Amino acid sequence: SSGINAEYGVQMKQESELKMILQRTFHDSIKAEESMWSLHKGECIQVSLEKVREGYWWTSLFKDDGHEISLASIDTTRQIGEFPAEEQACVQKLMFDQRQKQLGLPTSEEMQQEEILKRAWNAEGSPFAGTDFDMSKVNINR
Repeated sequence: SSGINAEYGVQMKQESELKMILQRTFHDSIKAEESMWSLHKGECIQVSLEKVREGYWWTSLFKDDGHEISLASIDTTRQIGEFPAEEQACVQKLMFDQRQKQLGLPTSEEMQQEEILKRAWNAEGSPFAGTDFDMSKVNINR
């Protein structure tokens, strides 16, 4: 079906040519339209993937990369409170986002994007300034 993909590639433009710097196959298929990336200049490329088979555990990000996670090696006996604060926050965010998706509600990232859009809506020079924010007038391509 449309948008289901397991191939991934990153190209970089050098002078007038595109040079492939990464070309891999994901462990399983993703929903291309629901996945997105962002460039953090000088730091990294952040990629958010939406898996086709939700709840299916990937043992690695890419096929045949030699870095598989063994499910048996994951310690499920520790309570969330035993982890460092940063890891606790990450786990809680993932749990919140999963719950939101199951309920058909926006994830934390989607809520953050909506807040940014609301601020831009009323920013000086915006054609929408002074009117009520209407998400139906916003088209977000992912």
